[in-house]
Amino acid sequence: MRRLDRLKSQIWFCAAAGGVLTSLAFGVFNIWYRHWLPWMLAAAGAAACIRSTAGYGNRRTQLLSGVFGAAMSAMFLVGQRITVQPPSFAGVGREDVLPFAGLALLLWAATLALFRLSERHPFPKSRRALPESPRSRFFSWALWSSIFAACWLPYFLTYYPGLMTGDSFACLVRAAGRAPVNNQQPVVYQLFLRMFYLAGNLLGSMNRGVALYSFTQLLLMASVLGYALYWCRMRGCPLPYLWGTALFFALNPIYGKYAVTMWKDVLFGGAMLLLTLFLADTAAARGANLRSIGGTAHLALTSFAVAFLRNNGVYVLAFSFLWLAFFCRVHIKKIAPVLLVILTAVMVIQGPVYRLAGIPKNRFDESVGVPLQQMARVAAKDGKMSEEDRNFLNRVMPIKTIKESYDPFTVDRIKFNHKFDYTYLARNKPEFLKVWADLFVKNPKECLIAHMMLTLGYWHIGTGNWVTAAGVASWGDDTYGVVPYNLFGTLTGINSKPYLEKWSAFLEHFVPTGMSNNIGVAVWMTAFLAIYALLKRRYDRLLPMTPVIGLWLTTMLAAPTYCEFRYVFSLFLCAPFLLFQIYREGRSESTP
Repeated sequence: MRRLDRLKSQIWFCAAAGGVLTSLAFGVFNIWYRHWLPWMLAAAGAAACIRSTAGYGNRRTQLLSGVFGAAMSAMFLVGQRITVQPPSFAGVGREDVLPFAGLALLLWAATLALFRLSERHPFPKSRRALPESPRSRFFSWALWSSIFAACWLPYFLTYYPGLMTGDSFACLVRAAGRAPVNNQQPVVYQLFLRMFYLAGNLLGSMNRGVALYSFTQLLLMASVLGYALYWCRMRGCPLPYLWGTALFFALNPIYGKYAVTMWKDVLFGGAMLLLTLFLADTAAARGANLRSIGGTAHLALTSFAVAFLRNNGVYVLAFSFLWLAFFCRVHIKKIAPVLLVILTAVMVIQGPVYRLAGIPKNRFDESVGVPLQQMARVAAKDGKMSEEDRNFLNRVMPIKTIKESYDPFTVDRIKFNHKFDYTYLARNKPEFLKVWADLFVKNPKECLIAHMMLTLGYWHIGTGNWVTAAGVASWGDDTYGVVPYNLFGTLTGINSKPYLEKWSAFLEHFVPTGMSNNIGVAVWMTAFLAIYALLKRRYDRLLPMTPVIGLWLTTMLAAPTYCEFRYVFSLFLCAPFLLFQIYREGRSESTP
């Protein structure tokens, strides 16, 4: 009887605590007084989390869970105070302390519950026999790749010759020689496009050249994802998870459309996924695979692809190599020269070699989007500045024009204004950094607000923006001979475009699939996986996460606009494989 009474008292306590925390937490979103059903469900969930995690975890677990919960609570609280239309930041005050604390405690309990659930239910190792012969392994890779190619083929035929935006044409016109080559768009990507431009000339039209590019990219991305699933299969991934991942990528219209979109971000995402998988094997082998010619060549090729397909790729590479050297420090004397040679080769090619070839380097303002936006906000809000700071800003761009052009959610209206003197800025980098630091010290609040608003979509769950290209968007008033054509309709007599668009709209508005394409969700899921690996002391499994972490950090430092899915497309490609890597049973093993 006492036991039953004790159980009842525990349940009542958890229910009361869950109700109180939920009431406080819903104050963050201002919905508790309008919707009772979400409140009831959340309160019940909170009570279940509190009950299931009572006494769970040591101090380390509880501390990290608490920090994670508080960080997420701050994310929701601050993010809710920012509106895109009309652009504004409502600010936070003393009245937000209790809602913040309530949501932080609620998320702390939920995080502990997820940690406990994850600990009890790791990925079981598949009991099915693994393919052993080279022929069966090739068949496994080819099967997965064929599934992706077949599911994405309707997108190629429907949106023939491919999907294009202004950025696509910015690369294509340089590849075609109609504009000078520069490194604002990756030079190697422009050279890659040139092959298809020349092929189009041989085939008789630009349309055919673009179509050949789109189909080639489709096959490359299908092959990369097919290899990733084969990689998981060889490491004992259960088939239900493999098939679930395959269907997610194959049937999600975002990936079908991206496969035929002329963006550097797509192939860069494939390169990032290959680097992620290789680093997983390297960490498992403690760097032993880099002592072979094959392993070194594998790392060099994937590293060059990452470095030359996006201009921030070299920073992603440097960040990953730093952690690679740390994790594999046992073999540091043999690994360090390999890493230094690769990084040096990249910097020599992108520096002296490009200069000798007459290729201008990327504009300096492209890599300092956030500091530039912070300075613009201080000027637009009449912040504190010295006369020297004012003179420098007026030299870069008249303060009056800054006030007229400033947009909290994109720095492009500053960078691409005809009165913006990017040449002067590039020639006075030390003074720019000095003025920025001075303005930051004098106006920390405005600078922090500028950063939060410019990067909103990269940290806030729920913020979204356009994801896929709609068709072939002209560059200026010209499409350079690229004409969209529904080849699927011609071949089958069925107008497939409305069906694909309806399917896209349905998945976008269906909450589970819609949230799976939200940048904030992907970022916080990655953070959760990293913390779980730390708690379980699976440090070797953190290494494969370094490329996407490096990508996110560089995006947070140089993002030109507040929410651009394609900038972090790599994160979504890598996420299912990072999830498997963190949760799989036993020690990491390197499988050839």
